[in-house]
Parts: sequence; structure tokens; C-alpha cells
Amino acid sequence: DGKVYTTWGAKNRSWQDWFPIGTQSVSSGAQITAIASEEDRLDLFAISRDGSICTIYWDGKRWHDWLPVGNLKVPLNSQVSAIAARNYHLDLFVTGADKNVFSTFRDQPAEKWAPWFPVHRVKSRRQSHVGSLVSSDGPIDLFVVGQDGQIYSTSWQVNSSWQKWKPIGSPLGVPPIQ
Repeated sequence: DGKVYTTWGAKNRSWQDWFPIGTQSVSSGAQITAIASEEDRLDLFAISRDGSICTIYWDGKRWHDWLPVGNLKVPLNSQVSAIAARNYHLDLFVTGADKNVFSTFRDQPAEKWAPWFPVHRVKSRRQSHVGSLVSSDGPIDLFVVGQDGQIYSTSWQVNSSWQKWKPIGSPLGVPPIQ
């Protein structure tokens, strides 16, 4: 039915029955990205059936319905990466249909998402997952497999801009795409 289902359990309690959350359907086989950006809040991200990126969240009391995250359209089997760089702030990353990496962010839960923007230009493999991490002192690092089979990395620091993508090596046995 294309719905996202969840369950829950608590200490000294058994797991509850699965139930659908929200009314929107997501693409078949959609990857769900989950992140806790603050206490008692859980955000989920998925690709909807029309290729748009959508989110739903739990506020500690109930699930709110699915909402779009901007107007970027991506291939249906794409996966969103999410990081909580600091309290309440969320960054999202995804590989677009043109094989470039795009990002958006939100500073507060009630704020709208910033427009999607390309993180410099890098041609990744089709639907390459964007690996993302943030360290305790704030820098964000991204990793993606390029069309040539190499792993590329970029970073961002507070009061700075995104650095250009740089190749950092190639895993053995990953051929370039011709």
C-alpha cells in the first residue's frame, strides 16, 4: 500500500503492533531515514511516489502528517542522508537526477526548509548514497562515489562555505562508469 509503518517498545514492555503513520504513500522500496534532532522529536525522510522528498515527525505525543521538503525531484530509489549538526538544526543531502549532490537545511522545527542547492558539482554514480557525518566541534563531511569509481569528499565549517569535492581514493574492484 506504500504506507510507512512503525512500532515501538519500552523498558519492561513488549513490542506493540505495527501501525501506519501518515496518509501519504512513498515509492516502492523507499529507504527511510530517521534522525532524532532534539529530545522527544523523531524526523523521518523518504522519497514519495512522484520523486519528491517528504518528511513526517513525532513530537513526543503524536505523529504529524507527511510534508514536502522543498520542490527537488529525485530518482525513486534515492536515499536521503540527514545529520543534526547542532540543537534543532538539520541538514539533508541527496543525489539528484543529474547525479549531483544537493542539500537543504532547517534551523528550527517550526521554520521552513531552505531551498535545495547543489554542493559544488560532482558527478556521482546514479543514486549514490551520500555518506554524511558531523563531529562535535561542528564540521560536516560528505562522501560519495563518483562516476570514475573513486570516493569523493567535501566539508563545511561554521562561518565558511562548502569546499570543492576532492577524490580520496578508490576501493579495490570498483570500475569506473564509461
